[in-house]
Amino acid sequence: MFPSHLIHHFREGNMNYYSHILHFPNAKPFDRTEFRWMSFVGEFVAPLMRNQKDLYWCSYYGGFARFRLYTDCYDQIKPRIDSMCSTLGLTRDDSEKELTLVGDLGHSRFLASNSTSNSQNRAELVLRYLHSVSELLVDSIQKGQDGYWVLEKNTNQENPHQNSFESLAHLLANMTEFQFDVSVTLRTAWMPQELGGSATLHL
Repeated sequence: MFPSHLIHHFREGNMNYYSHILHFPNAKPFDRTEFRWMSFVGEFVAPLMRNQKDLYWCSYYGGFARFRLYTDCYDQIKPRIDSMCSTLGLTRDDSEKELTLVGDLGHSRFLASNSTSNSQNRAELVLRYLHSVSELLVDSIQKGQDGYWVLEKNTNQENPHQNSFESLAHLLANMTEFQFDVSVTLRTAWMPQELGGSATLHL
């Protein structure tokens, strides 16, 4: 259980949860899909949250990104968000403006029906987890001479794809024993039936 004195500190003030859906323009540094996400993190998330104590997280969906912020100082941050969106050509969608922290991270996707925790505590813990991953992502990106951002390359043998998050995912699996499904299909265009199978694995 998260320490009660830290939860109290976490809840003090008028903390609200803000969700932003930001659509990418077809312009540099978002015009090349292989660099789009890291460039968003480098050009928007990193400078926006530098020296900020608020908890946030972000995720990528191809044509757009989500950026979510838990803060009691939104009136101070919003002008910077608006200015950066204008500068970068990001189109803002406020369709999730009514989303709450508990409604996002404290529902049944993250909290079992027989849990001894509660929705508020679980939402706060999940937010802190996602925030730490986002901070690690910001700490792991580099801007190339071509103006696009990429993840740093980690050639340690524990990261066969040269991504430090491979090791983080491995440790998460060791800690939580989570499993995932892998499906394999073998077919050609003229085959009416798919040939293959699936297996449940863990790292």
